[in-house]
Amino acid sequence: MSELAAGTKAPAFSLPGLGGGNVGVPTGASLTCVVVFKSSCPTCRWALPYFQALHAGTKNGPLAVIGIAEDEPAEARALAEDLALDFPIALEGEPWATSEAYECITVPTMFLLDGDDRVILTSPGFARDDMIEVARRTAEIAGGDPFDPFGGKDMPPFRPG
Repeated sequence: MSELAAGTKAPAFSLPGLGGGNVGVPTGASLTCVVVFKSSCPTCRWALPYFQALHAGTKNGPLAVIGIAEDEPAEARALAEDLALDFPIALEGEPWATSEAYECITVPTMFLLDGDDRVILTSPGFARDDMIEVARRTAEIAGGDPFDPFGGKDMPPFRPG
């Protein structure tokens, strides 16, 4: 099994949101970055602030960042508070049907979706160049300069999940 390939239609989902209501892929977004994570994963804890930076740097822009936490609500809430995450987070419990539908084999895994919910990019673990590609595509749609989610830091090319 491997993650969803480029060109694949991403499965729709609607899961309870950490802040209440339901969370799913938003309609009308030009790009959606879905990141699946777990609070006990060291790479997730390390990478999530950069997804937050993407979210903060592109607010009111063409990119929507959505998290799917494979956690109990209390664990997900503690992680979100600890890392000051304010993008929408969906709560997924066992048997992780949405993660399975997205064919996740590790956390974190990022899926970049186009406006038709087709997968543009799948990135298991943390890959610096994939995050840069998300920022580049977002800027291309917005007609501006790419946002640096790393704040000028020299990042490792890859961190496994």
